[in-house]
Amino acid sequence: LRVYDVDSDGMLSDAFILVQFGFKKNEKAAWVRVEYNPSQVSPAHYARFEKFLFDWLNINLPQMLTKAWVTRLDVCIDVKGVDIEDIAVYAAKKRKTHIVLGNDGKLETVYLGKRSGNHIRVYDKAREQKVTEQWTRAESSQRWKKNKMPVANLMQLGNPFLALKIYELTGKSAQLHSSSFNLFKDSVRYRGMKGALKQLPKSLKKKYMKLLAQHPAPWWQPENF
Repeated sequence: LRVYDVDSDGMLSDAFILVQFGFKKNEKAAWVRVEYNPSQVSPAHYARFEKFLFDWLNINLPQMLTKAWVTRLDVCIDVKGVDIEDIAVYAAKKRKTHIVLGNDGKLETVYLGKRSGNHIRVYDKAREQKVTEQWTRAESSQRWKKNKMPVANLMQLGNPFLALKIYELTGKSAQLHSSSFNLFKDSVRYRGMKGALKQLPKSLKKKYMKLLAQHPAPWWQPENF
């Protein structure tokens, strides 16, 4: 079942709350699963959803939330005016890096961590939405098994972006435009920052790490998110 909102013209909006319910095999207790995007759901959606639960399933939403758990949580940060090919992303923790390129060879997505599990991905949101403006999104995806993350404990979660560092690959510094560093930037786009650094001799790796540390992305301040 999808709970929609209706716009001023009487048409269904694109935003909705997905509600699934039923009984498990050999169990008398019913289950309810809810999925939605908070950025697309209005107070009217919540009111309609709460009324539906009570009228159709005799469920009180506040009471249900005290017993509910979260199976997946996605949190994102949008940065307008930034091209993903102009930055390097680095995870302080050991995370597997996976790069996705478009058919034109342009960088689309950098995955940090297992794609099927907990991970952070930084990707070209403009390309996904087919718009011309520069738009990069950093998104954290966390998953839990049954009963592992009660709704009541969500506020205790730490900031998933604190371990993510983002550096600028372009700037006024002549060192960022040297022929050798341009080769390194190309390597970053195809291998990720950690993979590119592994290709370098120890002395050059240390030099580039120091150079990147001098050019953090000024707009990336996860401690303030």
